[in-house]
Amino acid sequence: MRKNIALFSFLFYACFLGAQISFDPGYFIDNQRKRQECLIENKDWKNNPVSFSYKINEGGDVQQVHIRDLQEFGINGASKYIIYRGEVNWSSENPSMLSSSNKFNLEQDTVALKVILEGKATLYFLEKRTMKSFFFRLDNGDIEQLLYKKYDVGDHLLRTNNQYKVQLNTALSGGNIGIDRIDKLTYEQKSLVRLFTDYNKFNGGTSKLYTPKKEDKNFHLSIRPGLQHSSISITNTFISSTFFDLYWEEQTNLSLGLEAEYVMPFYRNKISFLLEPTYQSYQSSTRDLFQTESSIDYHTIELGAGLRYYSFLGKRSKLFLNFITIFDFPIKSKSEVKTPNLGRLPLASSTTLAFGGGYCFANKVSIEIRQRLNKNVFQLVGKSESDYTALSLIFGYTIL
Repeated sequence: MRKNIALFSFLFYACFLGAQISFDPGYFIDNQRKRQECLIENKDWKNNPVSFSYKINEGGDVQQVHIRDLQEFGINGASKYIIYRGEVNWSSENPSMLSSSNKFNLEQDTVALKVILEGKATLYFLEKRTMKSFFFRLDNGDIEQLLYKKYDVGDHLLRTNNQYKVQLNTALSGGNIGIDRIDKLTYEQKSLVRLFTDYNKFNGGTSKLYTPKKEDKNFHLSIRPGLQHSSISITNTFISSTFFDLYWEEQTNLSLGLEAEYVMPFYRNKISFLLEPTYQSYQSSTRDLFQTESSIDYHTIELGAGLRYYSFLGKRSKLFLNFITIFDFPIKSKSEVKTPNLGRLPLASSTTLAFGGGYCFANKVSIEIRQRLNKNVFQLVGKSESDYTALSLIFGYTIL
């Protein structure tokens, strides 16, 4: 066990602390309107950032800058942010946090607005925790928040204040955008982008849409054969004698799994959700103090669900760590347990945790070492306990 802890400590260090930090070409404009070309640590922010790290060049020192000292910043070809200083409505969209009032609570704040679409009419986006909101600017006018609020009138009955439709009807009137078009709007990015694109087109202008580069598809399906080194034991705690203890020998057996992976569309594709059904087996025999033989032939289907964290080493290779909950379902029709001294031992479903780390190349082939924590194999009564431990070497090949 100490060796396993040391192994996973090393993997943790290699993946998190030894990882290469990605700095992409970008720029920022400070409050004196001075533009600085630099390399910005690209975290593909889900929540709009309040600060970021940058370097003047590849060999330069890493520095930190706060948005209060800036007017604008961006990562070339990927994103652009404008610093807004003014009133912000911070109404949450979380149903448990909705107020009963339809009034907007505006507060003075400084935020970095992400540019979604730029043109004669420009659309911005702000996200922070449970709040998502859009802002807009017409020509070179002031930036305004498109006001929208959900509120609870009681008995879990929700209403919306769609003030943003009034704002857009006033701002875009005369621009070939009819009232009916605005009336059918939804407070979503796709709906607003279509509206702003059409407005710019109708008024002789163009639109620049800021969308991050699609590096890879979000869903992967992989075949996962492996080798599992495991052991099973039964110990009793109600007497000091070891007569009822059984220790089956460690065995190495084949396993076969199928992994479905969904890569989260933020934080630069570093986090994914896993779902992995796997067939496992274990066969062994042992003898107690009186040379009575006990044997086990154990077959099970495991369903793993968890998270994976990637650390990129380059464009085609990466390390990863897995944190998985495993739900175990023994195949009782194929399993057999013979223990003359303990009688019939019914097999049990169980849940346990597993931790793994490995290497992936070209999103196609991978290798992983995984340690699973102890789990109960049998439905034991009294003060007896069973332990099933396993260390696996798993190979992966992505087919989709």
